[in-house]
Amino acid sequence: MTVDFNKYSRYFLTGLAIILICIGCSGLPDDHPVLNAIHGTVLLDGQPLPQATITILPEAGPPSGAITDANGNYEVMHKSGKKGAVAGPAKVSIITSTIDENGELTLERLPGKYNTETTLSITVKEGNNSQDFILTSK
Repeated sequence: MTVDFNKYSRYFLTGLAIILICIGCSGLPDDHPVLNAIHGTVLLDGQPLPQATITILPEAGPPSGAITDANGNYEVMHKSGKKGAVAGPAKVSIITSTIDENGELTLERLPGKYNTETTLSITVKEGNNSQDFILTSK
C-alpha cells in the first residue's frame, strides 16, 4: 500500500490555514491599545457648544475624537471605531470650523488656545472618565 503524501499534505495545509484564520479572528489579544471611556460637555461662554470637534492627542498612542451634540455633550471614539482613548496625559484640541454644503470652510469661532495653540489637556485614567470643557470666546 502506498500513501500519497501530496494529497495528505494539502489536507494538512488546508486544516492549518483554517486553524490560523480561526485564531486570528478569535478574541486573542491584538495590537489595539486598551481604551478608556471619556465623555462630558463643552460649554462656550456658559452655553452648550454644538458640532465642535474634540481631538484627544495622547503623549503615547493614537488619537481619539468626538463631535459634540446639540447640547454640547460628547463621547470619545478611537480610530478603531471603539469608544475611548488610551490612558495617560494628552493634549486636547477643540475646533468649530467645518466644511459647509458648498465645500467652503467656515470660520473658527474659538481662540487658538483651544485648538492650533491648545493649552487644554487631560490625564486619561483607566476606566470611565468624565471631563467637561468650559471655554470662553475671549
